[in-house]
Amino acid sequence: MTALDALVIGAGPAGIGTGLALAAVDDLSFGIMERGNIGQTFLDWPAGQTFLTPSFTGNGFGATDLNAVHFETSPAFGLGVDYPSGPLYASYLRAVAGHFRLPIMDHAAVTSIAPHDGAFRVESERGSIAARSVIWAGGESADPSAPRISGAAFADPAGSAAA
Repeated sequence: MTALDALVIGAGPAGIGTGLALAAVDDLSFGIMERGNIGQTFLDWPAGQTFLTPSFTGNGFGATDLNAVHFETSPAFGLGVDYPSGPLYASYLRAVAGHFRLPIMDHAAVTSIAPHDGAFRVESERGSIAARSVIWAGGESADPSAPRISGAAFADPAGSAAA
């Protein structure tokens, strides 16, 4: 089994951004594995949830969009919104990945990683891949369940508690 130089696990903004950086290195073989679709975590966002940090269309003036994964792209410009929803941001990530022809294997949830012959053997739902380096880009929001906050049961759902 021929080993890739690098394998990125996760095709959200961290994985796509890492893939773009790896693509800039001459003669480097790499791939990206994603458990679902590109930007899956964003596709899993609840309806109505949007980015807290706005995207701005200032690229023409040399300003980088804070939510961009490549300095020549802008979610705000491409999507036409300042506060994209999860599905809209996932569509931006798909567009960037497609434009730069990133080698992404989707629907390939990683089931194990183990050292093997001077590299790593990565097992997934779609088979195994060998890579000299593995980069975890799964993000901190891979589990979209609501966090448990101590005292949350005492919160006033109407937001009208007296101070």
